Amino acid sequence: FRMEMLSFVPNQVVYRFDAPLDTADTLISYEDIRKLVSQFPIALMFVDISGFTALNENFAKLGKDGIEEVTRHTSQYFTAMIEIIDHFGGDVLKFAGDALMVCFGDERDHDQDVHDLVATATKCSLEIQERVGLYEAQGVQLTLHIAVATGDLFALHLGGIDNKWEYFPAGQIFNQIHDPLDSAASGEVCASEEVWEYIKDISVGEKRADGVYYIESIEYDHATIPTINFETLSDTMRNIARTYIGDSILKKIDVGQSNWIAELRKITVVFINLHGLSFQQGNGNEVDRFQLDKILRGAQKICKRIDGYIRQFLVDDKGCVLILMFGIKKNSSSDCARGVYASQHMKSLLENLNLSCEIGITSGLAFCGLVGSSRRKEYAAVGDIVNLSARLMGKCKSLGVDLLMDKPTAEKAEKRYKIRYVDNIAVKGKSDTIEVFTVECMNLNSRPLRSSYKGTVKHPLIGRDSEVNILMQHMESLQVSSISILLTGSPGIGKSRLSEELVEIG
Repeated sequence: FRMEMLSFVPNQVVYRFDAPLDTADTLISYEDIRKLVSQFPIALMFVDISGFTALNENFAKLGKDGIEEVTRHTSQYFTAMIEIIDHFGGDVLKFAGDALMVCFGDERDHDQDVHDLVATATKCSLEIQERVGLYEAQGVQLTLHIAVATGDLFALHLGGIDNKWEYFPAGQIFNQIHDPLDSAASGEVCASEEVWEYIKDISVGEKRADGVYYIESIEYDHATIPTINFETLSDTMRNIARTYIGDSILKKIDVGQSNWIAELRKITVVFINLHGLSFQQGNGNEVDRFQLDKILRGAQKICKRIDGYIRQFLVDDKGCVLILMFGIKKNSSSDCARGVYASQHMKSLLENLNLSCEIGITSGLAFCGLVGSSRRKEYAAVGDIVNLSARLMGKCKSLGVDLLMDKPTAEKAEKRYKIRYVDNIAVKGKSDTIEVFTVECMNLNSRPLRSSYKGTVKHPLIGRDSEVNILMQHMESLQVSSISILLTGSPGIGKSRLSEELVEIG
């Protein structure tokens, strides 16, 4: 159980909190956590997976059986990859979309030999390509392209609303990783010039026209790096790990149902790319940590108000990105409007901080579940709509708007917002062009947007009398025996509403 909880946080969180809090009786306070800023040298490895979305979508066509199959295949694939990363002492900081963000370094030791860190990360990258660089399932090939960079990492702990936290790694090293990742083709490992300077005497590689180094091989016996014995960690550390996990996932873990999390859900996905933040090298104060904290706390308050889910707040090769999702807790006909509502309020918050943003919003079916292995995992949504949301975010600037949404979102949101057609555009991964829209203003005559998931059921349930009668008979059986009732149905058909009715009836 302790291992299950700690698998949702990177090792750096364990390093930071376990030693000083072994004998603590209470959780660390917001005022203490918000002051934590660590700066230490690392090697950063990005493992980008091609074909992951196609794999999930192929299995999605198989319905429930497909969910079980995609869970099995992704678990096998990530387990093999993470075992290699663990062997080399790497730490999976984030599952960034279809990529793994891996750190080689330890914030407890600021005097580490950077040469060893860089050589180990490069050796690990080549080992991953050799052993799991190609994987095939359901007619889809998964391939990898890997990049390595080096520099200082700034480690921040942001948020704190309802004692919920986000581990936020930042620094200019993420700017450095962009070109090698863009240059690396499937099956390749590429590195920045800074990395090459450390390993050029022990590596075989070549410099490309874009200034990136393709790495063919490296002669290096990596040092043995101590691993964490999770069984010896304190219960306090487990409780702290809980504060980095979303409540909807915690509920499943607490009742031993983490293996039942995988499902196809209708969701709305919001990608927000933030501009104007500073991630300068040097003293940790040069990172806009207070700005970042205000941004995440604002997002936490908005999501708490309208039942959104903060999937991630991170810096990667694309910049600083905040990802929100609606429909994770329960599906609602207003999920699209909630996504637009959150986007408008986040845009207003950022403008008050003298920051700008671009936003992409999409709606539809996605695979929602755990990605990773028993050793390290995260809750994520995978599918075409997730990728499309990120791509619409990236198209905003060229179309002269700060928000783009797809047609399904626009059709659902137009009752509350004034929606304007923008263009018919081509996007990566789509054979046909798609219509995109933007929002101009809120329909002030509509009802205020509130959570529909809280409090008692207000509206009568219609057309479900037979289902209610059957379920009530089974509920009565609970008085004399212990049974389980499994309610199944396609996404959005009304399972949650039917459950609420049973609770109301008592």
